[in-house]
Amino acid sequence: VIQIGNIFRASIIDIAPTTITLSAIGDETKTAAFEELLKEFKILELARTGIVAVERGARTIHDR
Repeated sequence: VIQIGNIFRASIIDIAPTTITLSAIGDETKTAAFEELLKEFKILELARTGIVAVERGARTIHDR
């Protein structure tokens, strides 16, 4: 996941033993390609918007 993120110049926002949170900024084509490559991994949350907040670690905002 980190290597794919590096290719797309994504920033690592948080990393835990079982999860990683990345931020990728770019046009729709770039973000769609990034998402496509990550499909083989379990994506817990995905936000395609401007400034957002997501839970750190293995929890999601839906766990509250």
